[in-house]
Amino acid sequence: MLKYVVVLILMICVLRSYSQIEFQVKELNISNVRSNIDESIIIDEDEQDGPYLNFECMLINKSKEKVILYPAISELYLTFSYNRNSYSTECFALQFQDNDSLIIEPEGIIVFLVGTNIFLGTPMWDENKKNYSKELIEILPTLKLEYKEDDLTLRTNKIINAKIID
Repeated sequence: MLKYVVVLILMICVLRSYSQIEFQVKELNISNVRSNIDESIIIDEDEQDGPYLNFECMLINKSKEKVILYPAISELYLTFSYNRNSYSTECFALQFQDNDSLIIEPEGIIVFLVGTNIFLGTPMWDENKKNYSKELIEILPTLKLEYKEDDLTLRTNKIINAKIID
């Protein structure tokens, strides 16, 4: 019986520590919203892949205890809704996810970058489409990043700043 109580207390402490981590997007830069596909000019190949999102993410430890994350065994997803359908695509934060473990000090922050073509591989993507403004306006309020490792899931709770860059 004592073993069960100790395990329960440890689980509560771990859950309590993880619940003190905030996952925020400090800045979201959106590019390739409107492509200038013209055969008379040279274009960036990636422009044909539709809008590109570049997230500057922060994991903030609000607790008074160290928190250990294991990015190398984690998965990172971009989720959003469009026309009442939900979409999820895996994305990668290479320099962040190359770490076997990371310690977030009390009141500490870890910053990392994630970039992905949002519509590539979804029904919204069309290699000949020139303007994705309408789709982006609909999905931006539903846009979230989700970090998962074994028994931990963190979702972004806010995007502090978003801008379109051309």
